[in-house]
Formats: sequence, structure tokens, C-alpha cells
Amino acid sequence: MSESPFEALFAPVVSVTVHRNGALVVRRGETTSRALRLSGLPLLFAADSLRVRPDRGEVRGLRERLGLEAAPTPPPEAQKQRVELQLQAQRLDDEDRTLGAQIQLLEKLTPAAPPATARPRLPDAEGWAALAQATRARLEALDAARAELQVRRRALARERTELDRRAAPEATPPRFHRGLTFRLEAAGEGPVGVEIEYFVEAARWLPAWRLDLTDTAGRLSLEALVAQASGEDWRGAQMRFSTADLRRETTVPELRSWRIGPAQPPARPAFRPLPPGLDALFAGYDRARRGAPQPPRPIAPPAGPIGAPMPAPPPPPPAQMRQLLVDEDSEASIELSMHEDTGAVPPPPAPMITPQAKASPERARRSAAPPGNMPAPAASLAMSMSMPEGAVGGFGGGVAQPAPAPEPLPPRLRHPWLRLAGADEPNRGTLQPMDPFTQLWALVESQGVAAPDQLRRALDALSDAAWRLRSGPPPAGTRPLPETHFQSVFGSPARHDVPGDGQFHRLRVTEEDAAARAEWRCVPRESPDVWRFCVLAVRHEVPRPAGPLSVYREGEFLVTSALDPGHAGPEGALALNLGVEPDLRVTHRGVHVHQEDKGLVGASTRVDHRVSLQVRSTLPGNAPLVIYDRLPVPADERQEKDLEVQLLESRPAPTRTERGPHGESLEGGLQWAVELPPGEHTAVEFTYRVTLPARFELDGGNRREN
Repeated sequence: MSESPFEALFAPVVSVTVHRNGALVVRRGETTSRALRLSGLPLLFAADSLRVRPDRGEVRGLRERLGLEAAPTPPPEAQKQRVELQLQAQRLDDEDRTLGAQIQLLEKLTPAAPPATARPRLPDAEGWAALAQATRARLEALDAARAELQVRRRALARERTELDRRAAPEATPPRFHRGLTFRLEAAGEGPVGVEIEYFVEAARWLPAWRLDLTDTAGRLSLEALVAQASGEDWRGAQMRFSTADLRRETTVPELRSWRIGPAQPPARPAFRPLPPGLDALFAGYDRARRGAPQPPRPIAPPAGPIGAPMPAPPPPPPAQMRQLLVDEDSEASIELSMHEDTGAVPPPPAPMITPQAKASPERARRSAAPPGNMPAPAASLAMSMSMPEGAVGGFGGGVAQPAPAPEPLPPRLRHPWLRLAGADEPNRGTLQPMDPFTQLWALVESQGVAAPDQLRRALDALSDAAWRLRSGPPPAGTRPLPETHFQSVFGSPARHDVPGDGQFHRLRVTEEDAAARAEWRCVPRESPDVWRFCVLAVRHEVPRPAGPLSVYREGEFLVTSALDPGHAGPEGALALNLGVEPDLRVTHRGVHVHQEDKGLVGASTRVDHRVSLQVRSTLPGNAPLVIYDRLPVPADERQEKDLEVQLLESRPAPTRTERGPHGESLEGGLQWAVELPPGEHTAVEFTYRVTLPARFELDGGNRREN
């Protein structure tokens, strides 16, 4: 065997940008060769996202390749049992289809009239009655046999369901890697840098925050909880984290104009149906196929997943077919003939099957045989799926469905995943999308892998890990990134390692130093508790995604809180709630209400509210406290002309505010900033008046403090 003309290119991962729906991986290498081979790419990277960019020159002859990283491993015992159950179900389906075809033939069996040229004679009534009786008896026997098959089929389905319930993920699945071969056309003899970029979906990140406090300053750090199960490890990569979706639909809607005049013809969609006469391209092949002996039919796929109701059997082939039915009771034979030579194409062999999956909905979705399933004439795959001795098959051990009928409008086509349907397949002569296994098996089929089971198990393991990563619960306290139009990217100056184990790893991303001060806030109207806040003078133009916050003081853990973008003020001050302060408390809050009617006929009513409260501090030093309260506001704009609210007096003087203690909207808000000395009570008093027509009353009563 001659040595390959391609030289291996060493291109490690240099940078990774993790998005909401995956990660964009960049590898980089340098070489002086012009024929290059790159290995070690993940098995399920998106082929349509692949980019190969040299520093100079052009890339020619880019091709994908696939190889097995280690020796094939035997499947687990549950895998073998699952395959055996599936083969038994497949045999039952074959018998059921055979019985269904016989039943259809017998139901169409009717006496034929004699030809017009024959001498007229009386019909043989006894022969007709004997034929009807034999047919009826045979149909009853076939129906009973078919009902028994369905009972056995449901029993296999229950056994398969129980096996799938007890099955565990495979510990050591086979490992495959994808690679590339290409040539560089670059001037000069010096080294050329090559950058390879691709997208993987099995990656996720969640934001988390850390606050390190000192006496007068604080350091706010963004940390990323990142996990990936792409099948490769990111070693020494520069990490970036984005809040955007990298792959998303960007179809612009079309707005139709409104016109006065004749009706406008409807707009033609971009999709065009196939031109007529496509079958004429295969007319010679069809004529030769009808005259040649038919190849053996491979194992037919089941009509549905195990446990699904049995579908109606397919009609018999339309070509000239002779079926010999033997009556087991009378040992007599009846020869039936059907002459329906329509010139139609003989039915194609059953499409190749993609086995069912159990572990995740993702695998079940892939195993549902998307349009453009693997062609039946693939010899190596057909032999491997017919289960020779010592081989095992199954995408997770099951059998998938036949390819569904094409839709009027095809799904969004991915150009690297298209294949031309052959002459013996549905939709022949058209481009059909491929499922991942079909596309990858075409690459690995010539690499010496004996059976597709190895590749199927590798795909199962990766797809199950990706499904668990996307659908599993996030770490405690975290929340998924929200969908927003204002995307941002956070880059880490250091390089990090992220193994492909599907577990979350904490990475330090950015740090921001800012002046910090402690502040206490309370809302006596709602609770006597006082909360401690840390106010950071940070830049307001920097985006900060919401996430959990861990607070440390001088390296010692203090409390766990949460950071929300809405907590930042207009000047950039970020107020972080650090929990209830036990050394501060509202000890008293009292309300005195006085009502007075004005005018002889009671034209208006004035209700005065005098609110007094006291706060006590046991902290060792002075504590700045912000007290929040509010004045009543009309519930409806139409009531503003009838109601009047006045702040009569207050000690100390308050400040009007439209924001509450957590940055929320607060209409009619008041706040007092007071300094609490240690061990003393501090009092705050204020009086407000509500003037309203005498025929009205405040909601809840005039003497209720609102």
C-alpha cells in the first residue's frame, strides 16, 4: 500500500465562542506542505458551517473523511437483546404483510364470465359455491393467524419497553472522528497559516457573578458555567461567551400592498414543483429492469415503532403476478391470476432501515427516517443490516420507519446533506436531505468498519449526551439566557480547558473594580426588617446578564444573592441586595387618621394621616439608612380632578422618587436618608392630606392608611 500524499496538519483549538445554542470552534495550524490532512474533528459538527481559511492563497479539493479512533468494542448485553427483539418483530411484520397480501387476493377473487367467442353454456353453480366456501374458510384462517401475529407483536413491544426502561447509557461507546483533506494553492515557499472553523450544537453556558468586597471597594467578576458534549476536549482555548443565537431563521416577511383597482395576481412562492416528464429519464432503465430477474428483497422494515397499531398491508404489485394458494384442509390448490399490465414500474425494494432509539427524544427524532433515507442498493449496508453471524445492528438497537411521503413544500435544505435519489427509490431523480447516519456512513464505509452498528452507537452516545445537556436542569440558582435583540459578547483574557464530559465548569471571564459603599434600606409599610445593600459605582453602558451572585468579604464567603440588570440606576450605580441585617430593625410604626368635612352641605372631605416610625441600630458604627414610603395615588386618571393629595409636613425632609428599593417603578414614592447612631432610636414623622368630594370614599375606607 502506497503512502498517502497528504501530510498531517497539527491544528489545535485556539478559540471557542459559546452561544445560546452551541459553540463556534476555531482551530489553527501552520504548515509548509500543500497537500494536507486534518484529523480529530468532532463527529457531529455542522458540515454547513465548516470554513477553511488560509493566510494566503486558496483551498482546493476539500473533502471530508471519517475514521475509527479505537478498536471496535462489543455492544452491551442490553444492546444484543434489543436487536434480537427487533429482528423478531421484523419477522412478524413480514409474515403479517404476507398474510395481508393473501387476504387481498382472496377478497378480489370472483368468477369470470366466459369469453364472447366461446359456446354459451350454463354456469357451474356447484363450482361457484365450492369456490366461495373454500375462499371463506381460507379467509377465516388467515384472519385468525393475523390476529395471533398482532398479539405476539404487542407482547414483543411490552418486552422491548421494559428493556429500554432498565437499560443504562453505554459506558464506553465507540469513538469516531471526522477529518478533512485539501490542497493549498499559495505563492512562495514559506509556511502558511490555516484556520478551520466549525459549529457544534452540544454546548451551553450560563452566567454567574462573584463580588469580592473590601472596606471601600469591590471587584465584580463575571463567571461562566460552561458545559459541552461535542466529543472533543477544548485545551488551552481562548473562550468567549455570547448571549445570541448563532444559527437562527432570518427570513424577512413580505408585506403586500393595498391597491384600489383590479385584483393583483398572487405572488409566486420561491419553491417550484418538479418539471413534468421526470420519469422519462428512467424509461430505458425501467424496461431493462422488467426484463431482468429481480434481486432478492432485503428485510422489510416494520410498519411502525414497536407497540404502534398495525397498518393496512400494501397492495400487491401491479405487474403480472401469479399466486398459488393451497387449502390445508382439502389439500386442493386454486390458481389465481391477475392481469393488470399497466406498464408501471416494478415496486422498489424496501428502503433501508434506521433503528429506533430509546434514551432521548433527540435520538428518536433522528431515527424517524427523515426524507432521503439510506438507499437500499448499498451492498455493504444491506448485508450488515441483514445481521450476519457475529454482527449486531441498530441505531440504539431498534428499527426505524420507512421514509414518509414527501411534503408539498420541502423543509429547509442543508446543502452539505443532500443526495440524489436513485432509480429504485421514491422521489427518484431529485435531491433529498440526508440524516446524519446516512451522510457519515458514506464516509466511513470504506474505512474497514465491518458493520454500521459501531457508528450508530457512537452517534447514539453523542446525541444522548447533547440531549441531556440541553434538557437537563441548570445549576442551582442559575437561569437560562433570555432571548433578546441586544446581544453581547464577553471575552476572557486567559486560556481555559473545557473537557467534553457534559458537566458544568466554572470559568472566570471578566473583572471590574468599582467604588463600593454599604447602605441599608427598609420599607416599614410592608415589613419591619432592614436589608443591607452594596452600592457599586459601575459603568452603566456595560451589559450584565442576570445570574446568581456570591459575595465574599476579605476572601471569606458572606452570602448568596442574585444580580439583575434592572437593579442598575441611570447613573450606573448597581445596588446588590445582601440580605436582612439583624442589627437594624423598625421598632415602631403608628398611623393617626383625622377626618374633617368642609362646607355646610359637605362639599368635600379632608382626611389627614400622620405616620410616625422608629428605627434602632445595634451596629458598632453609624449606619446610613434609606426609608421608603409612598403617598396615595388615584387609581384612574379621571379621578385626578376630584382627588388631591398633599404632603403637609415631614421630619426630616423627604426626597421624591419614582423608584423603589429594588429599582422597581414606585409612583408617588418618598424616601428619607438618615444616619443611625449605634444603640439609639431614630424617629421619622410625616403627615399628608387627602381631599376628596363628600360623595366619594377611599378604597377600603377613609380611615384606612393607604
